[in-house]
This record gives sequence, structure tokens and C-alpha cells, in this order.
Amino acid sequence: MSDANANNKRNKKSGGKTSNGPRNKGPRREMNRDEQLSRSLTWVLRHQAKSLGLNISDDGYIPLNEVLSCHKRFNGYSEEDVKRVVQNCTKQRFRLEQSNDEDGTLRIRANQGHTIRSVKDEELL
Repeated sequence: MSDANANNKRNKKSGGKTSNGPRNKGPRREMNRDEQLSRSLTWVLRHQAKSLGLNISDDGYIPLNEVLSCHKRFNGYSEEDVKRVVQNCTKQRFRLEQSNDEDGTLRIRANQGHTIRSVKDEELL
């Protein structure tokens, strides 16, 4: 069997999709502290809140102090760091708001991309 025929056979089996192995994206650049914080916030707020034992509301909010104390990824970060990341995020990935309860807890949420089933998309609008 020729190489071309073998490739065609593989393409048919995989639905026409081929893999050329791992993509070489070149050397990774170092993330600065704000980028690391943004990625960690995304990881928790969109995907891991429940597994980390955080109470997430239907509209995706979690008290910021709980987020900052839920995992070692947040060691060394403060409320001011989070405020800066949220303010400087050009893609508006996050939102901060004061809760309506008597202590006015600062809460944070991811604005999109949740894989947590209890967060209702219509509540994010």
C-alpha cells in the first residue's frame, strides 16, 4: 500500500481529521503576576468552585475572601490585586460587586464560560 493510500485510509477512519502530533508553539513566555491571577480566577470561577467547596450563587458569584483563601494558587494575592486584574481585563472576564447583605461582602464571578451546572447562563446577563 502506498503512503498516500495509507493516509487516505487513516483519514476515513478518523472522520477526515488528521493529527500531526503536538503543535510546536515555540518557547513559552513567563506570565506576570496579574496574568497568573487572572488564570487562577478563571480556573476557580468557571470550573472548580464546587470541587473546592465554595458556595457559588445561581448567578455565579462567590465571596472574594473565600476565593482568595480556597487554594494555594492565591497565596500572596490581595483584594487590591483582584480589583486591578478585573479593572484591567480588556475582555471583561470578571465582575466584582458588593453583596446586598448587611456586611456588604465583595463578591466576584466569571462573566462567561462556566462548566459548573448550578450557574444559570440567563443569570449572567
